[in-house]
Amino acid sequence: MALAQTDALYPFINTLTGRKPIILPIILDIKKKQNETKETILSADFWELGKQIEEIGNAGAQYVHIDVMDGSFVPQISYGQPVVKSLRPLTNLVFDVHLMIDHPENHIQSFADSGADYITFHVESTDKIDSIIDQIHKLNKSVFYV
Repeated sequence: MALAQTDALYPFINTLTGRKPIILPIILDIKKKQNETKETILSADFWELGKQIEEIGNAGAQYVHIDVMDGSFVPQISYGQPVVKSLRPLTNLVFDVHLMIDHPENHIQSFADSGADYITFHVESTDKIDSIIDQIHKLNKSVFYV
């Protein structure tokens, strides 16, 4: 799935922002009746990544959104398990790892071991949706799918 196809999946976001989304930046927590932001590190400076994670926490964010791209499911390549693992000791923020990769079932365990708290995957990237959900739950992680 190319990133341009997200228009069809999230037309309401495009209407609100006027741009093509890669992530959903705001989560409505109905129970708390407030908005919580997930700050993405997709455009962070790698040289300053640890410092920028600290700044996210100091700004009051509770989550760090980590987009993982494999160059196959989406054309870009981003972070992998070594980056997640190296960031984990730097913060207690919740790591929301968004797997934009083919066959995420092959990588669930390693991302959980690297420090992911939430694992999000795309249903069109696999034919093992139920298995992945079970696998993530067995690892005591939160699962989301898009």
